Amino acid sequence: MPTDQVLAVSPTPLDELDRAVEVLRNHRAAWLAVSVQDRILILEESIQRFGIVQDDWVRRGLTAKGALENSSAAGWEWFGGPVPILRCLQGLRRALVDIGSRGVPRLPKPISTRPDGRVTARIYPASSYERLVTPGVSAEVWMENNQTPADVTATQASEYRRPRTSGSVVLVLGAGNISAIPVLDALYKLFVENQVVVLKMSPVNEYVGPLIQESFRPLVDGGFLRIVYGATAEGNHLAHHPGVDELHITGSDRTYEAITFGTGEEGARRKQQDDPIITKRFTGELGSIGPVIVVPGPWTAKELDHQAEELAGHIGDNASFSCSRTRLIITHEDWPLRPVLLDKLRRALAETPSRVAYYPGSHDIHAQFLAAHSNAEMWGSTDGDHLPWTLIANVPSTQADDICFTTESFCPIVAETAVDAESIGSFIDRAVAFANDRVWGTLAAGLIVHPASMNDPTIAEAVDRAIADLRYGNVAVNTLPGIAWGMVTPPWGSFPGNTPRDIQSGTGFIGNTYMLSRPEKVVIRAPFRARPASMWTHSRGRAFAGVGRKVADYERDPRWWRIPGIITAAMSRG
Repeated sequence: MPTDQVLAVSPTPLDELDRAVEVLRNHRAAWLAVSVQDRILILEESIQRFGIVQDDWVRRGLTAKGALENSSAAGWEWFGGPVPILRCLQGLRRALVDIGSRGVPRLPKPISTRPDGRVTARIYPASSYERLVTPGVSAEVWMENNQTPADVTATQASEYRRPRTSGSVVLVLGAGNISAIPVLDALYKLFVENQVVVLKMSPVNEYVGPLIQESFRPLVDGGFLRIVYGATAEGNHLAHHPGVDELHITGSDRTYEAITFGTGEEGARRKQQDDPIITKRFTGELGSIGPVIVVPGPWTAKELDHQAEELAGHIGDNASFSCSRTRLIITHEDWPLRPVLLDKLRRALAETPSRVAYYPGSHDIHAQFLAAHSNAEMWGSTDGDHLPWTLIANVPSTQADDICFTTESFCPIVAETAVDAESIGSFIDRAVAFANDRVWGTLAAGLIVHPASMNDPTIAEAVDRAIADLRYGNVAVNTLPGIAWGMVTPPWGSFPGNTPRDIQSGTGFIGNTYMLSRPEKVVIRAPFRARPASMWTHSRGRAFAGVGRKVADYERDPRWWRIPGIITAAMSRG
């Protein structure tokens, strides 16, 4: 891995882990007693402290990922690090200000009820700033069935309305792929679930641990947060520690199952018999294949170019090491433009520079997919630590156990499969059933649909039905499914209902700065054709980094005079 050795951090000795847990246990009741006003002050100081380290944060990420000269990678480091962290801090601060004045966070729009009886809360855009910088983009939270608007209101910010009587210590096992994840997970546990946190950094991105320590000094000094280091041994020590009450992980389902049931034959037996070795509450976000359903429509040549570039951008996010990436494209077998879209996707991938495959094990995963599909097409360098962008097209949808449907390709691979149907409406229904029943994971899914197609009532009804029926925690229409995570204000997590024996993409949510209880899914909608192309596309790479820095500066210190600079940078071709 290309991580600069200067950035490496030694594992925390086991006796120091024990002392960290002891400190947290001694301060768990004190955290419950911290007033709303004092929590606001903690967040405000953390915002200012983080602003001091944000440039170093991005530089360390680019160094570790071997991407110092890649301007598009710099954009991802800003939007995968400082931007969501600052948005989370500001969102929590606003929520607490509202709690202090009116008891609950103020929702941007009144809670509404769909014709089918489902209760929804539209939470984005919440300001003129969000409307200006993301025109046409919206997000609404669909609540679990059988809730009324009164139920949603009564359970919002429950930890502040009916706080727990005794504190608890939660172990957060930090993700290694995107640097903001450990921070967002810890902040959610602290400020939404009211727990004190021992955050074990992943060895992959432990280089930002000292910056977290410095940025969140008020929480560290108060005895409410401890940051520790190590790998499997340290993680297991903490997971089984009697002083740790709960666990949270952003990672893989295999890691979750190893902690819950153990490994090897004994672990398999325990899983089969539903006999866990750890019975503590264990939440987590564990990845997904992330299918995207392409609805046939009257796409022009330019629109095909645009959507192909968008899809290539989905795949290229963070060198493809992200749990919300598009790893499976579902098309209509008889759509005349299907081969055209695939050819344009090939061209877009060929034009995208390959990245260092910095995440451990990615070369092995890539080899497994190639072994299963000799027809895989590849573009980009295979020298050194690089992996090529890889497309596996025409995967038979009847092959139920194909690796493309059963395994998350946590490397730069995307597959395509076609579903047969006699009409577009029936294709949408069958594609949804395929995504629900045949594709592993329940985290994020998407639809791409032309606005002209929505003029057909049959198609419009099928799309609405698809959004309602997709059993995914995040459903995106005409945009990157993972955008909800970057927004931070929506809940981010798997569709509810997974069990330890079949954990799929996990259980529980993070983000969720409006502190809504019992969300089912988040629905993101965006224009079919972003103007200009989305920032994550290769053609916008040089502008991406500049926009990231400007957005981080705004989120740290939201002044109106910063907004024109963001819009100008976003319109630039670099």
